[in-house]
Amino acid sequence: MKQRLLLFFVLGAWLGLVAPAWAQETADFLGAEGAPASVATTLTKNMRKAIAQRKQFKLLPQNPMDVSMARLTLGCVGDTPDCMAKIGTMRQATWLFHIRIFPAGSRVRALFRQIDAKTGKTAKQVVHLFKRKQAKTAHVELANKLFGDAAPAERPKAVAGGTTPPDTREPAKTDDAAKKAAEEAAKKAAAEAAAKKAAADAAAKKALADAAAKKAADEAAAKKAADEAAKKAADEAKQKKLAMAKRAVKKEEPKIPLAQDPRFWGWIAVGVAVISMAGVIGFGVDASNKQSEVSQKLQASQVTPVNYTTVIKPIEDAGRTSAILANVFIGIAAAAAITGGVLFIIKRPTPKKADDANNKTSAIIPASPSTFGSTTLFRAGQ
Repeated sequence: MKQRLLLFFVLGAWLGLVAPAWAQETADFLGAEGAPASVATTLTKNMRKAIAQRKQFKLLPQNPMDVSMARLTLGCVGDTPDCMAKIGTMRQATWLFHIRIFPAGSRVRALFRQIDAKTGKTAKQVVHLFKRKQAKTAHVELANKLFGDAAPAERPKAVAGGTTPPDTREPAKTDDAAKKAAEEAAKKAAAEAAAKKAAADAAAKKALADAAAKKAADEAAAKKAADEAAKKAADEAKQKKLAMAKRAVKKEEPKIPLAQDPRFWGWIAVGVAVISMAGVIGFGVDASNKQSEVSQKLQASQVTPVNYTTVIKPIEDAGRTSAILANVFIGIAAAAAITGGVLFIIKRPTPKKADDANNKTSAIIPASPSTFGSTTLFRAGQ
């Protein structure tokens, strides 16, 4: 009889210890994503502890591969059911828990979801709005909303004599307290909105005054610039008349053919370099804009999934083409600039003077003969 009682006692103790472990469901916490990063890090750390305290779940150890790296590895984008199902298969879990946070002014909006790891569909989700400085305690409210009860706290250890001190845990907030807190938050939000509106009105008035002052200053500057331009034009016309008068009385200087002047080709090379630099700037700006557009679409895809092949890849290809053309124009501009510099350094040919040409011509023309005795003399240059 005693042996049977001992056997029943051992069997009951074993069932009491093992049965809860059998009832537990495997869960994996994917962490918190979004901005600000400090809030995401704090929520990730604290929420793991909150989930681990729930006896109905067996929380897997933290995976060194975060959810973003898992998406890239599996080739999926965003929080779609298909992508979540792939991550759940990889993690071998029954449930996935995930938090996505969004900045909302001085506050943060957190979306906490419980996801079926097999189908990737959301089984339950809750939203909690809190201030950034409340990030260390926000996990408590999120866990209470999703699981429907407060996280179990550790009971105090038994003191000497086998007695246990009374439970000093704080009770969960009542509905009235939550309602009161919501009303206070709404009033505060209304006050902040009113303050922002007043600040916006003051900024608009200041902007109008600044615009009027700037317009008056621009008109005065334009008038001054017009007067200076008229004076400069009169001076240039006067200088041009003087230059024309000087050229009229000045002997025409010998010139060399334009095609034989290295500076002519140097200026052409400079023009090619300038045009090429314009191409560099244009294609470089386009490539930068395409890169920014791709980054924006990738960031937006975390909330609303997009097709990489039809939406993002064409933008990447166009940006890559612009970058290649910018590099080509850089090479052309550099070559043209070097060529122009060399052509400006080359010594210009000396033009032939008209007097020298006449002297050479007259040197080969025989002069009129004169007779001196029986000898004929020819005098060059006569």
